[in-house]
Amino acid sequence: MGPTKKDQLRGIGNLDRRFTWIGMGLLTGLITFLLSLNPTFTEVVYSRGVFVLIRWVWDYTIGWIPFPLIYLLLAGLLYWIISGLIASRKTRSIQQFRNQLAGYIFSFLAFLSAVYVIFQLLWGFNYQRQPIEASLGLAVAWPDSVELVQEFIRVTDHLT
Repeated sequence: MGPTKKDQLRGIGNLDRRFTWIGMGLLTGLITFLLSLNPTFTEVVYSRGVFVLIRWVWDYTIGWIPFPLIYLLLAGLLYWIISGLIASRKTRSIQQFRNQLAGYIFSFLAFLSAVYVIFQLLWGFNYQRQPIEASLGLAVAWPDSVELVQEFIRVTDHLT
C-alpha cells in the first residue's frame, strides 16, 4: 500500500515550508545588506522603533525563562536528528536513503535559515546601525602600542 493523498499533501506542505524559510533567509540577507547602506535609517526605524517594542515584549514574556533559550533550540535539534535517524533505519533501498538524506539536508538548511531570520529580526539588525561614537559625536582615539605598553606597566605597578 503506497502513500495516501493526505501523506503526499503533507510532504508538499513541508517542502513549501522549507522553501519559505530559505527564501525568507535570503530576503533577510538582502534587507541586512540594504540596512548597512543607510545606518541612520536603521538607527531611527529599527533600533529606536521596532527593536524597542521587540525588547519590551521579550523582557516581559520569554525573558522570564530561568535558562538560556539556546538549550531549547539545541534540545529540539537533537530530537529532530535522533528521530530522523530512527526513521531512516526503516528505509529499504539506497535510493530511499538518498532521498531521505537529501530531505534532511534541505530541512537542516531551512532550520539554519529560520534561526538566521529570527536572530536578525530580534537583534541582528542592530549591527547595521550607526556606531555609538557617531551618534554621540565622540572622537575615537586609538592608542598606539607604546601607549598601551606604558599603561600596562602603570597599572601593573599600581596593582603590585
